[in-house]
Amino acid sequence: LNYGTSSVECYLSTTSDIYPGDVDCIIEDEKETTRAILEFKKHTVSGSIANHLATRYYPRPDGRKYQSIHALSQHINTVEEVNAPLVILYFTRKTPPTIRLQTIIDLGPSAMRTVDDSGDITTVGMSTAQIGKVIIDYIQDK
Repeated sequence: LNYGTSSVECYLSTTSDIYPGDVDCIIEDEKETTRAILEFKKHTVSGSIANHLATRYYPRPDGRKYQSIHALSQHINTVEEVNAPLVILYFTRKTPPTIRLQTIIDLGPSAMRTVDDSGDITTVGMSTAQIGKVIIDYIQDK
């Protein structure tokens, strides 16, 4: 990891330790029951989001990151007896601004399996609240 939002995150990337410190968002309902774990992926490279989905970067170079978040997800689901999906939220601010959602269902040693891909959703003219509703609606359908 060349750049991270914390020195702990950068340090952990140099170890063989698996650590779910990179969880971006845990969504809970009004009863504080976990509904989903979100991993945000900012799309900054040229080309469409479809050409840079997480499956392209698993198991290398992002394997440990997804394995740790998936382990946390499985732990929460077991302890809370829920089915909170691990969802990747891709977003770009390039023209046109776009989001995309995918649910991870399984991580193997050499492949990541996803389901329920929303496809690209253009957010031109959408308010933050409208984008939030799209995300919540996607999660509620799981």
